[in-house]
Amino acid sequence: MYEILERLRERRPDVRMVFRHFPLREMHPRSLPAALAAEAAGEAGRFWEMHDVLYRSQDRLGDAELERYAADLGVRLWTGLDEHLRRIEEDESSGLDSGVRGTPTLFVNGARYTGPLTLEALTRALRDSTPMP
Repeated sequence: MYEILERLRERRPDVRMVFRHFPLREMHPRSLPAALAAEAAGEAGRFWEMHDVLYRSQDRLGDAELERYAADLGVRLWTGLDEHLRRIEEDESSGLDSGVRGTPTLFVNGARYTGPLTLEALTRALRDSTPMP
């Protein structure tokens, strides 16, 4: 979905993307450390930059790689872990309450999107949806 959402952002710069953490720890054991790295970057105002690095480097998420990505962005990685973990857990809880059971799960203007995961279908869904108040 990363590639499709990036193309959507290029096509529709007016669309606001909101990211919520939902690390699938058993399926992707490095998802939690990656989420912690993203939160650390967010604290430094660099969340989306780290997000992009992590998604482009999904097969390279070991501690050494995460530390290098953080250093490249000027982010202090392993500080504030309790707060970062609390934020991730809040996202997970909120996701479960909203019916999220896996990733990717998308919402368009507050409604869970269940259509095809293609650029064309998402563009149509945005065009046809009712904006949130």
